[in-house]
This record gives sequence, C-alpha cells and structure tokens, in this order.
Amino acid sequence: MMGKLFAAAAIAAATLATSPAAFAGSVIVNYGDLNLETEAGQATLDGRINRAARDACEISSGRRTLVQTTADQACISAAKENAKLRVAMMRKNTRVGG
Repeated sequence: MMGKLFAAAAIAAATLATSPAAFAGSVIVNYGDLNLETEAGQATLDGRINRAARDACEISSGRRTLVQTTADQACISAAKENAKLRVAMMRKNTRVGG
C-alpha cells in the first residue's frame, strides 16, 4: 500500500443516502513519486486528492439543482477529508515504523 491511498466518501454515503452523488466509489491516488516533506509535494498530492474526490463522487458536468450541488459538495468534502486522514495515518505509521 506504500505510495497509494483510497479516496472514499463513506461518511457522505451514510449521511446523504437519498442523493445519487452521496454514493462514492473508491479511487486510487498514487503518491509514491512525491516527496511529502516538501510544500510542492503536498500541493501536488492535494491536487490529486481533489481530482480523485470528484471522480469518486461521480460529479458530472452540466446543470445541477441546488440539492444536487449541495450533495456533491458534501460528498467531495467527505472524500477529501477521508483521504487526508489516510495520508496522515500512513505518514505517522511510516515515522513510527509501523
């Protein structure tokens, strides 16, 4: 699992079950080529996580209702938070030796 993480929005799926955008899939985000000790590496990873969150939440282009837009934003936020927590846990485990 080194160098990869999954961006998923389980929280959004649980809280917004009535919205089609609330169901999020999983997307693999590669980061093995990044130095996460640098701001540039972290910024690149953030960009990858943002794109993966949109993909995981299956956000389509086109006209959206306010309800759909709100659900989309909640799904993306939950997916990004989930991914960032996973990165933090993996970085902590790497430093501790786990």
